[in-house]
Amino acid sequence: ITPVVMVAYILSKDIKARCFFGVSAGIGICGILVANTDASYIGLNVMIMVITAVFSCEKKYFVRVLDLGAIISFSILLIKLIYGLCDGARGRSSITKSIMNQPVLVYITLTAVLILIRILLVKFVNKNIVYKIINIAICVIWTICIAAFVMLFIYFSVINREASFYGLEEILRFNQKWGTD
Repeated sequence: ITPVVMVAYILSKDIKARCFFGVSAGIGICGILVANTDASYIGLNVMIMVITAVFSCEKKYFVRVLDLGAIISFSILLIKLIYGLCDGARGRSSITKSIMNQPVLVYITLTAVLILIRILLVKFVNKNIVYKIINIAICVIWTICIAAFVMLFIYFSVINREASFYGLEEILRFNQKWGTD
C-alpha cells in the first residue's frame, strides 16, 4: 500500500489529502523497515524508480517527488532512533541492517538537502526544459543501476557463490537465506 499512497501524495490537489498521504507514506516506510522482509525493498525501489521516472518531467510533480524523498529519509531516521533507544528491539533483515548502520547524520543531511533542493527549485527554476533534462538523467541513472544490480546479482548467485563484497553479498546472492529473515 505504501507505493499507492506515494502516488496519491504526488497526485493529490488538496493540501489536507496530501498531508494525509505523506504521513501514510512515512508510516508505510517505517513498516517496511521493521517488517524483516528484504523482498519489500525490491517492490519499494521499483516503485520509487517508476515514480521518479514518470513524475520528474513537470515541476509540481518533481517537487513532490523530492518531498517523498525527504519523507523516506525522515522515516528511516525515526526508525533508526527508535531502534537505538529500544534495547532488545526486534531483529532486522540484512537490507534493514545496512540501512540502519549508516550514521544518523547521513539521514539528517539527506533530508535537509532534499528540502533545500525543493526550495531552490520552487523559487528559481520555472522552465519545463530543466525538468525534462532531469527526467532523462533520472531514467539513464536508473537504467545503469538496474543493469549493475542484475550483473552483480548474476555474478554472486551463479558465477562466484563464495565471493565477499562488503556484506552486500547477503543482498546480491540468491540462496535460501535471501528474503524474509
